[in-house]
Amino acid sequence: MDIVTPADLGTLVRNSRRERGLTQADLADLAYISRDTVIRIEQGHPRIEIGKALAALAALELALASTSSPHVGGPQQASLAVLDSVFAALHQGD
Repeated sequence: MDIVTPADLGTLVRNSRRERGLTQADLADLAYISRDTVIRIEQGHPRIEIGKALAALAALELALASTSSPHVGGPQQASLAVLDSVFAALHQGD
């Protein structure tokens, strides 16, 4: 699954949590974040702190990785553009 938006990240976290039979409270405990933060991540809230999102991914044994894509400017530039858009969406309004 490509993670391009905060909603994509939320879908990934929610589906992975459910596949593992975890509640939102369980994931919060494993990731050392609040249940409210888990809810906001799963809802695709655009202002989640990147460290908290990464903690949730790590607790689910997932990682955010950069891959090449067929955008103009080459694979590295495209990957950075995708990551930039995700980070911008996550920190929108800060």
